[in-house]
Amino acid sequence: MPDSSTPILPPEIILHNTLSLGQSGLAQCARINKTWYGCCIPLLWKVVQIFRRKDIDCLDSPEGLAGLIRNAHHTHTLATSQASVAKSFAFRASPPYTALKTLRYQVRGEQSMRLRLEAQTEAEDSLGYSQVLCRLLNQNPGLRSLTVGGEWLMNALDVEDINGVLKCIPTAELDRLEITFDYTSNKQSQNAMAFAQVFADQDMEPFVSLKELIITDCFEGQFGEPGFEKWCIKRCVSLESIRLENCGSHSLENFARSVFVSCPKLTRLAFRSDGEEDDTTLMHVVMMSFEG
Repeated sequence: MPDSSTPILPPEIILHNTLSLGQSGLAQCARINKTWYGCCIPLLWKVVQIFRRKDIDCLDSPEGLAGLIRNAHHTHTLATSQASVAKSFAFRASPPYTALKTLRYQVRGEQSMRLRLEAQTEAEDSLGYSQVLCRLLNQNPGLRSLTVGGEWLMNALDVEDINGVLKCIPTAELDRLEITFDYTSNKQSQNAMAFAQVFADQDMEPFVSLKELIITDCFEGQFGEPGFEKWCIKRCVSLESIRLENCGSHSLENFARSVFVSCPKLTRLAFRSDGEEDDTTLMHVVMMSFEG
């Protein structure tokens, strides 16, 4: 039992905070479900020792992630923001995640470019970022919350790569979906529009339980394009809340009209500008919502 001076950290960020503290070789403990679990990250190896945790945040090394996966029997939450997770780190030999309820899987910054180079030079039997993500999605049909995106969404190797992941997203119990775009990727992407080509022959079941949709860092207004409308909005029959965080106003008007028509249960549409839009655009959308 840790002493009273040991900080109690929120379960969702425990390993992120431990990683920061781990640079000085410190060990921290978190109280989760009324049980104490120790998390220690040695200074050099960054290997996590974790026991029957229900919330796991992956680290920036395949070794650290492999250690977590070996203790994945009771895992309900998996989160990672590092491109190295995409490499073949004996994923097949590890106990599969089959009871995930929350998955956050993103790549940002310089990690994305390294990932692209690694994906082009990996051996045929290794797993790329998209393959790992597809496997996680296929193994967890009961997923309830999913955050996906970052630079991978805009810098995927090809459109088929994007569509492959989108098609794997489970629909039965998912009630929260967050899609994160990225400003740098929007400007530099070889695929100017991630949802530009949604295959017509895709068998896309409706998101029967989806209540909340969050779109962040979408400066170019991809949320208002026909491809995204077809893939997401028209399938969200139970959607109650939409949040556009730090987004541009491009296509905002078309998007608003689409969701008011396609989502009859929608009660909240929140938009936070990236600072470039004026109030008249937002006021027009608000007035339109009352009219329609």
